[in-house]
Amino acid sequence: MKRPVITFTLLGAIILLLAHSMGHAQTQKAPWYTAYYATWNQATFDGSSWQGEHLGQPPDQVDWTGITHVVHFGNGNVVGTPPYSLFATDSTEIMYGANGGSTDYQKLLITSAHSHGVKVLLSIQAVDPSGLHVALASQSSADVFAEWLVLYARRHGYDGFEIDWEGETPNPTLACRLILTLRAHLNAHYGPTRALILLSPGLNDGNSYTPAVCDTAVDQYNIQTYAMIWSPNNTNHTWHVCPVYPGTAPSGEDDQALDGLTDGSTGDVQEWINDGHDPSKVGLLLNTFGYFFIGADGLFQSWSKCLGHNGSMTVTQNSMLTGLLNVGGTLTWDAARQSSYISGTATAAYGSAEYGGVAKGQKFFAPLATPAWINAVVTYYKSKTYGGKTLGGLSLYSLTEDFDPSKPAGQGRNIIHDALRDALGGKAGPVLPTGTLTVSPAALPFGGGNVTLTWTSTNATAASFDHSIGSVPLNGTKTVSVEANTTFCLTLTDSAGSATCVGVVTVSSPIVSPKPGSKNQSTTPVIRWRKTPGATRYQLQVSSDSLFASTACNDSSLSDTVRQVGPLNKSVKYFSRVRAMASGAWGEFSSPAAFTTGTVATPIESEESAPTETALRQNYPNPFNPATAINYQLAAATHVTLKVYDVLGQEVETLVEAPQSAGTYSVTWNAAGRSSGVYLFRLTTGGYSATRRMVLLK
Repeated sequence: MKRPVITFTLLGAIILLLAHSMGHAQTQKAPWYTAYYATWNQATFDGSSWQGEHLGQPPDQVDWTGITHVVHFGNGNVVGTPPYSLFATDSTEIMYGANGGSTDYQKLLITSAHSHGVKVLLSIQAVDPSGLHVALASQSSADVFAEWLVLYARRHGYDGFEIDWEGETPNPTLACRLILTLRAHLNAHYGPTRALILLSPGLNDGNSYTPAVCDTAVDQYNIQTYAMIWSPNNTNHTWHVCPVYPGTAPSGEDDQALDGLTDGSTGDVQEWINDGHDPSKVGLLLNTFGYFFIGADGLFQSWSKCLGHNGSMTVTQNSMLTGLLNVGGTLTWDAARQSSYISGTATAAYGSAEYGGVAKGQKFFAPLATPAWINAVVTYYKSKTYGGKTLGGLSLYSLTEDFDPSKPAGQGRNIIHDALRDALGGKAGPVLPTGTLTVSPAALPFGGGNVTLTWTSTNATAASFDHSIGSVPLNGTKTVSVEANTTFCLTLTDSAGSATCVGVVTVSSPIVSPKPGSKNQSTTPVIRWRKTPGATRYQLQVSSDSLFASTACNDSSLSDTVRQVGPLNKSVKYFSRVRAMASGAWGEFSSPAAFTTGTVATPIESEESAPTETALRQNYPNPFNPATAINYQLAAATHVTLKVYDVLGQEVETLVEAPQSAGTYSVTWNAAGRSSGVYLFRLTTGGYSATRRMVLLK
């Protein structure tokens, strides 16, 4: 079974309080190398962002050598209310790329990375963190959110998550809740020991994450080094991308340089270490995007326009290294600051109408990552020790922006990745087992039945199923009986690790009343469901959202197959589901059955005995404006229809359309917006029908 990983990007302070039983973090093989892979770069196409730029590098063209983790990320933000969504998970972009097509790149990425021993993380984007605020408002909502995340990851084969929390200093309670809840749900689904990576932009956050709590749950704290060097006292000048400085930086230049991030009392990494974090769990996140300054051709010069990460366009490595050199640019290595840039006066126009660019005759200055800069960073990284320990690893944002399709894999196709791989001494990762699992049929009627599991494996030495099936041959078929929704997990293992294949079978809902899909149901409906053989107890949940983040009914003490719920809100779509306990263990919940309530019909409590006859009473008050109450009584349980008509016999409104128990009921009709006049109301049951008149007088 693959070990899930969580990667966290958090801004600001957080205090962690132990709220769940935690599994210990994995032991990382230092140095780790975590790479980012964008949804918009996973399909090969010629983009319009820059002249001649070749965008996109399909996963099967990536050289995975030396990479330990890859983060699959896209655009967007968390939607924190059901139905949840993460950046592109609810669109086709995550599977088919920004330009569409028929290739499932999501599957191709996961399969390709796993075949080289690389763990794949799904990014949860929260540049606007408001969605996370909603999802984490309470522990119960956080549990539902985390469960949805883990089930999505498990269904598609991800090993965990990268969470990009930006735009604010995270609320300590919410951030703590997210870390611990995700950890608990990953443990529950994947096993007791899971890897967790926490990325921080390096805003001196180290004292916010209590080492005694976080270091047992987190394997990597990767601190962003999206740092720039600014001209002293004037930020409207050109600057470098994250200079390293081999010695002492000039005055005013080191606050945001790499040296400032890793050395001295104000350096972010040093503060994390000072706060008690294990240095071997702390790493640096390096960027490959560049800036493009127009109107300047050297460092600390005023510019007329900036195209870059905080400007109009992030410029990719391949674009600048090829395009700018072709229009008169010169690549320069600044030895004093150990950083690179391309500058010059354009001999031809370069750029696009969409994003802008440089015109012929204009000066330009473009600082960017180069192999020389990567080597300087890695040399510096390896030289720093904290209590005898070096930092744990490096991360690269992003993997494909240096793609040159004209070069063979591993030989200059990705010059930044190649440089980082070689500098870290990376080697090809272990080849993990792969396989397939199918479940047939994938859907069964209520009561379940037999399904056939068919599986294959490659490079595996052992195979086993959960659900008490246990060890199985490396390839084979097996017929099993299921009674409720069931997820089968096949774990394939070899000496390098393990992989998981998942198959799902759904069983029709046992809910029989209210009928799935029915409308105008009572606000106090009686939920009935079929009996499950061998069941000793049932749990019924009713909710206004399909993920049951909050419930109108959550009763796990039921011994019978019937339960009245409510009062529910009128004219609202609700979902009901049930699960059974047999042999001391709960089964999975049934698929949700939906119904929609109508106008409120409220039972009237009375000390008198139950009605002996069915009757429709006169409304009161009458005449009325604008609302009136209509009372009726039922001698026995029956299906009830109560409707209002105009004097021409045309239906005006349905007040009740639902099965109801014996008793006395009252329903209010609000005629606001109706014209004055005479109206009729009719009660119809299985063996009774009566009509009365009422007058709306405005």
